[in-house]
This record gives sequence, structure tokens and C-alpha cells, in this order.
Amino acid sequence: MSEAGGPHSNPSFRDRARRYWKYLIGVLVAFGVLGAIGSRVVDSVFHHAEQTIHPENALIVSAREEPVDGSDGFGLAARSPTGLDARLGRADGCTKLLKLGRQAGASNIGFDSVDLVVEGGTGRGVSIVDMRAHVLKRTPALTGALIGCQSAGAMDAIGMGFDLSDSEPPARRILSFYDGRLGKPYFDHGKIIRLTKGEIVPVAVVGYPGDEYVEWEILADVVIDGKTKEIVINDHGSPFRVTAGRTHYQRYYEYLWSANPRRMWMSDKPSPGG
Repeated sequence: MSEAGGPHSNPSFRDRARRYWKYLIGVLVAFGVLGAIGSRVVDSVFHHAEQTIHPENALIVSAREEPVDGSDGFGLAARSPTGLDARLGRADGCTKLLKLGRQAGASNIGFDSVDLVVEGGTGRGVSIVDMRAHVLKRTPALTGALIGCQSAGAMDAIGMGFDLSDSEPPARRILSFYDGRLGKPYFDHGKIIRLTKGEIVPVAVVGYPGDEYVEWEILADVVIDGKTKEIVINDHGSPFRVTAGRTHYQRYYEYLWSANPRRMWMSDKPSPGG
């Protein structure tokens, strides 16, 4: 297994990643505690997700690309700064800037974190026996514009990781989130995820793009009544998108929430705190 590229070339965005990971694990812990209540928890807590019912209603999968709330810090990159001044200049906070950046087609930087919640939909039970990433497109990393908000904090975590520099990488254990080191395949030696009806399992998935821009989706092999079916997990019918971080961009956008007064930074140079 080749070692994936580090989450960020820009140190300030590594700090933002640490802050976000702390937020993500908090969400997953909440799901773990509340999961036994049933699918209504997914509907109420995970209402932004795309919910897909797979073959014979045996498996319900909800997928959400993080972050969805910019208040904990984030970093996005756009292919070109054209038109972004007018669009992003309307942001009045980090969450609004995140939303406008997403609408402009900006992608996560350095790593792509996806929340999955899988729920068994049949009393016969269903087993996930393998997961892998399917790379749909790769180009040079994006350098048009850097969009983000500052943050701080840290927390280590273990989840499934994909080295997206490979064409169809298997899900692997994460040895180090911050520098993208991955271990053995998660589903090695017969390991499976088995769900009975109404049982909910949250899964944290992280894709590392190496040195490129990557569009990707997740393929999972699911066993129902002894038959294996392949299902596709993506972002509302579109691929997940992530780009490697770069040192320099054509244009920089940041909501300075700690400034007095708070304001948008739009410049050909990084903000003083960037």
C-alpha cells in the first residue's frame, strides 16, 4: 500500500482539519448512543443526508459529505476565481461562506470526510463484506481560489480510509489521520458489518487524494440471503470531490470572524491570519 499524501500543504488548514475532526467524532458518538432508538434518529439528526434504500429494502444508507456547518472551520478550493468576488462577497458568516463555496463547485482540500449511516431493513439480516472507492475522474490539484474559515483544536480517531491515488482502493484502517497513513484492509480476514432489522451503524470514511483533484464514489458488496450485490454510495447522485492542498492560489476568500468588525477577506494574498 502506498502512503497517501498529507491532509494539507498549508499548515493553517491542518489546524482547521483538527477542529473539524473533533466535531465529526462528536456527531458519530451521538449516533452511537442514540442508534438503538431506530431510524427516526437518522431522520431527525441526519436530515441533510441523501437516503437510499438498496435491494429488497434490506439496507438503508444515508451519506453526507462533511462539513455541512462552517462554524467549526473548513477549507475549500475552486478551479477558478472567476465570478467568486460577487458570489462569495454576500457571505455574512462561515456557514454562509461554506454554502456559497459549495454552490460555486469548490471541493474539500487535503481529505474528503463522508458520514455514512447504514441501517438494516430486514429481519433476515444483511452483511457488508467489502467497501472500496471508485475513482471517476482525476486532474491536477485545484489552484484557482482558496475559501475557508479559521479554527483550532485536535482529536485523533480511527475510521475507514481510501488512498485515492489508486484507481480502486480498498477501505483501510486509518493509522494517522493527519498525515494520511493507512493500514491493512478494513475487511481483511473475514471482517464484516452485519445489521439486523432496525440496527444502525455509523461509519466515518475519509478519502485522501494524493497530489491530485479526484472525483470518487464508494462501492460496497452486500450479502442478502446468501447473494452478493454491489451498491453505489455517492453525494445525492453526484461524485464526492476532493483536491490536494497547494501553497499558492490565484485568489483567497476567508470570513474573518475574529476581526472587529467581522468581514470577508477577498484578495490575491492570504489573510493576515491565513
